[in-house]
Amino acid sequence: MLHSSGAFVASSSVWGNGQAPPRCFWASSCTALTCAAPRGSVRPSKHRLGQREGPASVSQRFKRSTLRSCSQIKMAADPWAVLSAMGFSAAVGILAEKTKVGAMVSPPIVTMLLTLLMTNVGVLPSTSGVYEVINAYLVPMAVPLLLFNADLRRVFRQTGALFLAFLIAAIGTVLGALVASWVAPMKSFGSDAWKVASMLMARHIGGAVNFVAVADALKTGGSATASALAADNVIVALYFMMLFYFARNEPDPELTSSEPTQTSELVSDGNALVVATDLEETSGVSLNDMAVVLTLSACICTVGGYLARTVPVLRQFGMIPVSTLIILALATALPDYFRCRAGAANSLGVFFMQLFFAASGASGSIRTVLQTAPSAFVHIFVQLAVHFLFLIGVGKMLKINLSLLLISSNASVGGPTTAAAMASSRSWKSLIIPGLLVGVFGYSIATFLGVLVGKFWIIKIMAAAAAR
Repeated sequence: MLHSSGAFVASSSVWGNGQAPPRCFWASSCTALTCAAPRGSVRPSKHRLGQREGPASVSQRFKRSTLRSCSQIKMAADPWAVLSAMGFSAAVGILAEKTKVGAMVSPPIVTMLLTLLMTNVGVLPSTSGVYEVINAYLVPMAVPLLLFNADLRRVFRQTGALFLAFLIAAIGTVLGALVASWVAPMKSFGSDAWKVASMLMARHIGGAVNFVAVADALKTGGSATASALAADNVIVALYFMMLFYFARNEPDPELTSSEPTQTSELVSDGNALVVATDLEETSGVSLNDMAVVLTLSACICTVGGYLARTVPVLRQFGMIPVSTLIILALATALPDYFRCRAGAANSLGVFFMQLFFAASGASGSIRTVLQTAPSAFVHIFVQLAVHFLFLIGVGKMLKINLSLLLISSNASVGGPTTAAAMASSRSWKSLIIPGLLVGVFGYSIATFLGVLVGKFWIIKIMAAAAAR
């Protein structure tokens, strides 16, 4: 009897006959005990009430449970330790991209797997104020930082017929998301199902930055985020293999642009890459630039949050979509000012995004991820199948070159630099810069579309599908 704590004695009068209280009561009462529990403490077994385990078995199980609980309590009580784990996992993900395995798995998945494992073995707590700070402050700031190059006037001038092909691809993704929400509603995700569908739709119009932005705007759970991203990486890899197969005999369509082509450097932001034009602009990141871009991003989020709270028509979208509109307007109105600071902005945005993936993994459950991933596979497959069939069908009707359709699909599903990589590997030199630009345009519209379509259509379609 744990008479020194009073927990067991108080419970004996309730259950009677000297029996131990049920396991759920013990779990709720355990936090009241000190980590150094008295020897000989009796813990209820997995068997029926009234049955006892041997003292050695009871002691070993109690010690294991207590040590795990104490390690979590210590970590939760030390936010610096949690922050260190977040930074370590984010950095490992970024560095892993330089390895063959890391590049194949992708930096966000590496980071999420690390923190998911830490949480499920008891090293990290499943909830922490550090995670809340990352989601509430760093993620909103990352979105403007990753859109410093989103000069929409340049997109319209330099992309030609590829811009029309990309619009068709984006519409195909929206239709695919709606069809997939009806055919494969991902019931295993529960209340997060429509949010995951919205995130995946945004991911397949823009990139990981939009996936993260929609996840944060809709307050999606960590397990759902980890499961959806893992499933998406597998299906998208197979989809890219199919695109390369169809592109094997296609020649360069030799598009012309109104501006001379600029040198492009590809800057990674995890699973979706962001574009910085002009090599000399990103070759060195100064302290002055970092200070300026952080301040600008904070100011944009401040104005975006105020407008989202006070303007009725914007209230339903939230701060991140409104902040996206603000940075698009600024980057288009002042392209030179923002482009020359894009290197510093991208670098900070990349790291903030990785911290988000770390926090998402830490708040997830391995069991939940394994249970929900199969339904995500089916949903993503249906979504991309509808996207591709719609794009090819409408594109052929409008007599758009197949190479343009394939690059637009790559830019939509994968992002700007996967499109540029495909154009470069196929020697479609005239499509490298346009492919980058339409991918950046996808970044610009995907968050807004993800939240809008999710709240007004996907949630209703999934509710109807669940009621069948």
